[in-house]
Amino acid sequence: MFDTLSKWAAAAVLTVGATTAVHAADVTVKFASAFASPEIAEYQAIAAFKDFVESRSGGEIEIKLFAQSLGGDREMFEQVQQGSLEMSFPADGAIAGFYPPVQVLSIPYAVPSSTVAWRLFESDFMKGLTDDMREQTGVRTLALSESGFRSMSNNVRTIKTPEDMVGLKMRTMESPVFMELMRSLGSVPTPLPATEIVISLKQGVVDGQENPIPTIANSGIGEVQKFVSADEHVLGVQFVITNDEWWNGLEAKHQQILKDGSILLAQLSQATKQAQMDEAIAKLEGMGTEVYINSLAEKRMFRDVAQPGVRAYIEGLLGTEIVADYLAAVDLATEQVYGN
Repeated sequence: MFDTLSKWAAAAVLTVGATTAVHAADVTVKFASAFASPEIAEYQAIAAFKDFVESRSGGEIEIKLFAQSLGGDREMFEQVQQGSLEMSFPADGAIAGFYPPVQVLSIPYAVPSSTVAWRLFESDFMKGLTDDMREQTGVRTLALSESGFRSMSNNVRTIKTPEDMVGLKMRTMESPVFMELMRSLGSVPTPLPATEIVISLKQGVVDGQENPIPTIANSGIGEVQKFVSADEHVLGVQFVITNDEWWNGLEAKHQQILKDGSILLAQLSQATKQAQMDEAIAKLEGMGTEVYINSLAEKRMFRDVAQPGVRAYIEGLLGTEIVADYLAAVDLATEQVYGN
């Protein structure tokens, strides 16, 4: 299935814009993202979204894509909130400054697998979270996608245990909880937008960063990093978002097409990301980057060091109830996937 989806995504990249409307579009959607490389799963999925929506609407909806040209995820979320941008695909970490409860998704080592995450996205907990975000911020979530488990990379040493993180200057998303994660491991957090990662690593502003391995391999990060360690500390979550007021002004038929396209985007992005993992590891090794796969015992060491501090930070910020509800939702999703 993953191979078929990846071929579809590649075809979508080549055919974007091939559909010519016989009349001017009734709806123009500016869709901005931080993904500019055609090799990245998210880029391919967004291209497929454009192709799907424009084709399905018969040219009534035009999608204008902006890749790494309207700021980072944080700036793009703000533009969607203000109504100057119709849609975007930000990571959960960048949303935290606008909607703090989203930080509960970043409790390290809470989600055991991507399969559990997909079930979690359909849970009452996630529906309640996204509904509340819409009410609090005016930003509607059309679909959720996992961007892969995030792993560490750096230019100093192989990261096998928490002790190896001590003293490293690590780029993080612009999220307080990710900064707290780095502090709990003894690193120095440096929040930077995704658009500044490569140049900051190249110039030595930071020693390392954390991202899913396919992102490290396909976004230029791997070219300026010597070591990658697959500790898989947090499962990244991407939100397909839109301005709620703008959305409510659309015709129902256009809402349905955009909703269907957003679900396609989310599913294609996460499926392609999964399919790219082995290829990404081989690509990194071909660059001369060392890829270390952390053992289960080592991951437990990271969990034991990182999770208590981050959980306490989130409970202090958001309260114990939302943390308990989230972990219960993860447990239920795990049981639904794997049984007792």
